[in-house]
Amino acid sequence: TAHIHARWPVHQRPRIIAMTANAMEGDRENYLQLGMDDYISKPIRVTLLEEALQRSYETAVQNSIQKTT
Repeated sequence: TAHIHARWPVHQRPRIIAMTANAMEGDRENYLQLGMDDYISKPIRVTLLEEALQRSYETAVQNSIQKTT
């Protein structure tokens, strides 16, 4: 994650969604602190994946808009 953040500017950076079997209390916060953009625990539910992808898309659009203004 740190390598990806260092390599690309925010408006070009790939979005990182953690998909893991770790679902203990605090895991989500830990992954977000590591720089991941979102978190989904397994078993993957399609609706949660769709929501995470939508949030990722909206963030990417906002980053793109901020770069052009």
